[in-house]
Amino acid sequence: MRQGQGNCPWKVKRAELVLVEPNDLMILHQDKTAFVSVTVNNNTDWPWKQGCYLASAPYENGVDQMLEMVNIPVDYVAAHANYVCKIPITVKQSAPLTADGVHHEATF
Repeated sequence: MRQGQGNCPWKVKRAELVLVEPNDLMILHQDKTAFVSVTVNNNTDWPWKQGCYLASAPYENGVDQMLEMVNIPVDYVAAHANYVCKIPITVKQSAPLTADGVHHEATF
């Protein structure tokens, strides 16, 4: 359970991933942006509060040195409804090149 969730395990599962397109490996280049379409489900009995957003998760593997951070405001999402958004994945101009066969994972 994440810190600060207390006795509310439903908070951990309030956004359930439904679909990611494309869902395969992407090859991106410096200073270029690709978009990933993401469908998430509000897996609660309440609408998401105004002011919610989809954001880059803290990276533990150095990906934050390669990708621009993301912070996308989320519109109203009713209880148990799906929400679709496009996430821009932008490789920084200063991103170090990686060798063939090496891949990185971005999380949000």
